[in-house]
Amino acid sequence: MTVEIIYIPTVRDYIGLDDYVFDYDIVGAIALEVWAVDAADVRTFIAPTDYTLVLNGTAPIYDGGTITLTAEAPVGTVFLSLERNTPITQLVDLQQYGKFSADVVEFMIDKLTMICQEIAASKCDKVDQTP
Repeated sequence: MTVEIIYIPTVRDYIGLDDYVFDYDIVGAIALEVWAVDAADVRTFIAPTDYTLVLNGTAPIYDGGTITLTAEAPVGTVFLSLERNTPITQLVDLQQYGKFSADVVEFMIDKLTMICQEIAASKCDKVDQTP
């Protein structure tokens, strides 16, 4: 598995109870956040109970997916922002003189890369671009 070079949160026009696709790598449902955004850029969290999720590919890293809203977003919603928020955890315990699985190590590195991409994307959101 190789993580894509760049991560950009997916922003889609809100069109009601419909399918919304994202195409970035993700470690599973736990790493997806969905936000409703209104015209004033006020963000409201959409609970996972308000949509269904189908992931593309296979674990441990999926190749994007599709959410389908099962409840309307708040009144005034203009966009949905589908964002990756990879848990900052290290659950692998390599044993001294034990097996050294390349797949496990590659997953560890891929997960760190995704976390770094998310940090970089969040810094870009905070840059003042007024002349």
